[in-house]
Amino acid sequence: TFDTCPIDLELKSFNGDHSAKITAFTTNRVTGSMSAFDWNQCIYQWPHLKHIQFPHIAQRPVVDVLIGADCADLHCAIAEVRGRPGEPIARLTPLGWTCVGNPGLNRRTTPQTNFASTYFVRDQYEIEKLNETIKRFWEIDDAMVVKTGDLRETNIIKYEDKLAMKTVENTVRFADNLYRVGIPWKDEKLVLPDNYDMALRRLANTEKRLKKSPDVATAYNEILSQYIEKGYIRKVPKDEHFKSKSYLPHFPVVRPDKETTSRRD
Repeated sequence: TFDTCPIDLELKSFNGDHSAKITAFTTNRVTGSMSAFDWNQCIYQWPHLKHIQFPHIAQRPVVDVLIGADCADLHCAIAEVRGRPGEPIARLTPLGWTCVGNPGLNRRTTPQTNFASTYFVRDQYEIEKLNETIKRFWEIDDAMVVKTGDLRETNIIKYEDKLAMKTVENTVRFADNLYRVGIPWKDEKLVLPDNYDMALRRLANTEKRLKKSPDVATAYNEILSQYIEKGYIRKVPKDEHFKSKSYLPHFPVVRPDKETTSRRD
């Protein structure tokens, strides 16, 4: 392992015509023991390379920067000069001339292999936090397969689910190779607010609209008379008392565009 950090730097071609800003990671030796090769030493060995102006290598032939594939535009070939098959290929890139291929058929070269592994080490607190998140995820995922008694003690399920589970525990029966379980009906009575004033205002507004439409008022009166005859509605005496009272405003719905059911109540 080795220490590394990201840095921002700017690369320029030798003639200064092109520059590019990149982000790189620092290391002691980019390519290990592999050194840079000066193509000017063998340009006369290949006729097609004689007029190529390769950059001169410094006295310290060490690779300082390795440009990766994330900077693909810097590897793009603006022009290429080729020889016969198997000979090196000169390539003009935005940063200048370079060459790819075997530097010389008569040159003895020692094969070199470099292998680099990069590991990103994060803060220990972040790793522990991630482990805790994954642990909680699996605990919630596995909660539905634990025993009923254990599940009831957790805060994962809702209050309504706990009531349903209690109904199952109290009513479950096994007979004739079948399980019978009671339906978890809601036993809480819904308390509706006393909306007498609101319903009275709605009734007054309905009466005003019916006075402006006599045909609708006549049809509406006929429907209410049918409700009384069928026992759907009745007049509530003043001395009849209820623990809770809630009023449902009644009004006609007129649809002139409907031929069969132009009015609904």
